[in-house]
This record gives sequence, structure tokens and C-alpha cells, in this order.
Amino acid sequence: MKVLKINSSARIEDSVSRELTQEITNRIQKTLNDEAVEIIDRDLSKNVSLLTQAHIQAFYTPVNDLTNEQKSILEESNQLVEELFEADIVVVGLPIYNFGVPASMKAWADLVARVGITFSYSEQGPKGLVPSKPVYIVVASGGTAVKSEYDFASTWLIQFFNFLGIEEEYIKIIDAGQMMVSNEDVIQLAKNEIERTKFL
Repeated sequence: MKVLKINSSARIEDSVSRELTQEITNRIQKTLNDEAVEIIDRDLSKNVSLLTQAHIQAFYTPVNDLTNEQKSILEESNQLVEELFEADIVVVGLPIYNFGVPASMKAWADLVARVGITFSYSEQGPKGLVPSKPVYIVVASGGTAVKSEYDFASTWLIQFFNFLGIEEEYIKIIDAGQMMVSNEDVIQLAKNEIERTKFL
């Protein structure tokens, strides 16, 4: 069992989303026993690249025509894509920054969205190529209510996973929103929800 844990918070310490993603992975490990679970720990606060023209050109270059420089450029994207395909479960820590996703989360998505690899186009429109799998998204915010009309973060990420092929029924939101209203109560409610969730 492989669990891909993605944290996108700029905070390393005192991050609620990081605390709760760890809570989820702990629950999964406890359920299966530590030896049976491999955690792929992807911390997006650590140097995820922004999409560049060089990336885009490499994305659309046939494999046999790639230069050595383009192959090097694609290494990070290929690694992120491989992690997503290999994972049996995906756990995401998603703070809401200014009503949207952290820049690092958007950067990850831009490197993972690969035509012909994670999605394709047809006469019927785009088709996701990533098999559906459980995705647990911890959404933390200071004042924005999760899934409200002002929450452009969780709705965007759900749409992105749908686009890649992961159906919405496989995606669960853990609500840790509006912590400025009642920090301790919000965190406890989120932990209670994690405790009630059957992850396997």
C-alpha cells in the first residue's frame, strides 16, 4: 500500500493542514500496520518548479526527439506523475490562501497535467488517464468557509483531480476552515471526522 502525502502549506511549523495530513497517515498506518504502508512524502514548500516555456516545449516533444536538456527538464514532472500513478491513496494538505490554492499547489498541478500521460483529448473532450483512487483533502483556512462561494481552492482541486480521471465519489474533504473563528474547536472537529472515516 502506497500513500502519497502532499503538503502545500508554506508553514513548516504550526501548520494545521500538515498536522491533519499526518493524523490521516497515522490512521492508515495503524489500520494496516506500519510495515504494510509506504508513505511518499511530497512537500511542495521545498522547491517545486514553476511551469516554463521549456517545460511546455518538452511536454509536446515526442519521446524519441527529446534532447538531453529536455529530458533533464522533464525529470521533476516525471517523478511527480509517477508518484501519483503509483499511489493507492492520496492525502493532500490544502490551506486556502487569499481564497485560492497555494502557489506551490498550482505549480504541482501544472507539472502533473501531461497530455497523453495523465489526460488525453478526443472528439468527446478531455479524458483523464489516472485511475480513480481515494483522495483525502484537508482544507484549512483562517476565515473562508470551506466549499462556500468564496472558496476557490477546494473546488478547484476537486475539478483538477476529476480532470485527471479521479471521480468525485473517491474524493473526501476534511473541513478545517474558519480557524480564526474558533481554532481549537475547528481542529477537534476535523480530527473527529478523521476518526470516523474508514480509509480502507
